[in-house]
Amino acid sequence: MANGGIIGPVQTVTPATPETLTTFTSSGTLTTQATTTSVQTLVVAGGGGSTPDGSGGGGGGGFRCISDISVSGSSPYPITIGAGGGPGASPGSNSVAGFPSNPITSAGGGGGCRNAGVAGGSGGGGGRYAPLPNAAGAGNTPPTSPVQGFAGGASHPGGASGGGGGAGGVGATGTPAGAAGGVGAGSSINPSPCVGTPGPCGSLRYFSGGGGGANQPLAQPGPGGYGGGGNGNNPSGPNSSSGVANTGGGAGGGVAPHSSPGGSGIVIVKEPAIPKSAPGVWSMNTVYDLVKQGEWGGFNPSFIQATGGTISESGDYRIHTFTASGPFNVTSSILKPAGSDLADWTVIAGGAGGGANSGAGAGGAGGFRESPGTSTGSYSVSPLAGGSAITLTTQDYTITVGAGGTGGVDSPSNTVGGAGTASTFSTITSAGGGGGGACTSTSNTGLPGGSGGGGLRGGHAGGSGNTPPTSPAQGNNGGTGGGNYGGGGGGGAGAVGANGSGSSGGAGGAGVANSITGSAVTRAGGGGGGSQPGCGASGGPGGGGNGGSRPGPGATPGTANTGGGGGGGTDATEGPNDNYGGAGGPGVVIIRYKYQ
Repeated sequence: MANGGIIGPVQTVTPATPETLTTFTSSGTLTTQATTTSVQTLVVAGGGGSTPDGSGGGGGGGFRCISDISVSGSSPYPITIGAGGGPGASPGSNSVAGFPSNPITSAGGGGGCRNAGVAGGSGGGGGRYAPLPNAAGAGNTPPTSPVQGFAGGASHPGGASGGGGGAGGVGATGTPAGAAGGVGAGSSINPSPCVGTPGPCGSLRYFSGGGGGANQPLAQPGPGGYGGGGNGNNPSGPNSSSGVANTGGGAGGGVAPHSSPGGSGIVIVKEPAIPKSAPGVWSMNTVYDLVKQGEWGGFNPSFIQATGGTISESGDYRIHTFTASGPFNVTSSILKPAGSDLADWTVIAGGAGGGANSGAGAGGAGGFRESPGTSTGSYSVSPLAGGSAITLTTQDYTITVGAGGTGGVDSPSNTVGGAGTASTFSTITSAGGGGGGACTSTSNTGLPGGSGGGGLRGGHAGGSGNTPPTSPAQGNNGGTGGGNYGGGGGGGAGAVGANGSGSSGGAGGAGVANSITGSAVTRAGGGGGGSQPGCGASGGPGGGGNGGSRPGPGATPGTANTGGGGGGGTDATEGPNDNYGGAGGPGVVIIRYKYQ
């Protein structure tokens, strides 16, 4: 028997295991790879169905994407796929990933009904039966954190049904122009061939869109939301459409004799790549030299490792997109090659709401700030790029995504648009947009913010942008109200809001584009000012909502997760809610670093 020295096995290297994606479009069993110890899982429930009598759109199925779930290698785990709710306002069925350490259940979408919408993962829209208006079904029922879905939209007093809620936003309130289903949520966990549907962010696939509301009398029905939501129906138009299979999309609202089922759910499990490892006895001199070189036998992790948000990849770079507040957990940042611990970023605050009634000013976009983009592949950036990339260290960063401001209301009295809230990452803060002015004792002028709100009709000034000041500027001023009944446009990240002119509202200031996610996306556009009479002004490119028109549709909200400002309200004749200002769009935080 030999003895002395260090006793142990010789140098051996355990081979790497590649990343694996397993997709379930029907119930079954997942068997993990031998070396898997944790997984990331997307669980989408079935979408809600609709009724054939002027129903709201069905709600999208609950959407939950959970990381770092502990599992054992070569082990079976049950997967249940929820069916779409059948015609008749039936809710969708739950989908379940049965991991004992962290069972994940996503709730079926609520049904769109002729009366009040049904609660669910996302809620169903309210229908057209008296007494009107009918309330929407609540989303995120039962509650989860982060939320698994949003509420549907209420019906209009004139009979138009509300849109079903989606995993990424509320369903629209019924309007004579038709109520859209809420937008679904995007995911980068996607196999080849792709599942889900395209959406606003080209690098993601979308699930759990809400169904569009039905419309009576003969008027335009609502479209389904991104993520498989079905289109609504009216008596003379095409039949309502079903939620798309295996997206969890809600059904479009029906008009007799037509109704539709929701789309079935889906579960996708991502088993991460396992780097090769080297148990055994190694020369300390060899180890020291290899670690200094960042090599350590070719298996030492040479790049940042992190979790949080929705993760996608572009070449050698990994992107974390936060559409809601949450942690960004950097789990490995030491002994990296020079420069590989740097992260580029885009931080956009929530857009503001537009003011209510009679040529109101539009909401300003949320503040837009981004790094130069030269540390992670030199992608295209906007003229607002400045500051520097952030050096990541092993810690949990708190990400705050600012909410959009509420739209102004006209009862019991007119109100200005609510301010958006700030978004933050590390030392970077972008300010919420400034609310649009309204005919009120509180403020006729637009309010200051990341970008300023538009001023009320009658020559009232727009709010100041870039407040508080940053360099480069995070936004622009809102426009001045017109001399008659045209509200000023909200400021955008790339341009000031246009002034109102006579009875015509000013267009929203344009947003700016960058390609931090791998493809160019424009965000942070200002809302369009309200008009009376005539058509409301267009929102600025980058998610700005349109201003209200008289006659015509009311103001529209800023697009979710663009930081767009809401449109300004007008003195509409179609219904009380059409006087309201549009709500601002929530912001977004995007982080990009080298991962291979």
